[in-house]
Amino acid sequence: SDADYTMIHSYLYAYSMEGTAEEIAVIKLNDKNDAAAVMDSLHKHIEDRKGTFQEYAPEQVALMEKAVVTRNGRYIALIICSKSGLAQKAFQSCFE
Repeated sequence: SDADYTMIHSYLYAYSMEGTAEEIAVIKLNDKNDAAAVMDSLHKHIEDRKGTFQEYAPEQVALMEKAVVTRNGRYIALIICSKSGLAQKAFQSCFE
């Protein structure tokens, strides 16, 4: 994404090596007040990727439409996968 990396303390990013749409990122912010800006950037990233997949792999667009951007405090997750709801629950359960 085009987020300002000075707002980010650290992150973990995984993506499909086969060129499919799956992506998962967990971001730890320096300041939770920057969450809206980073989340906006991730939503833009989703829209950009959706446009790319519409061009060369339209069957992947459905995954992009199920994408989730969620937050808990200083942590934000971007989840693009077939079971994004389950992944979101797993992310949130880390904070219980």
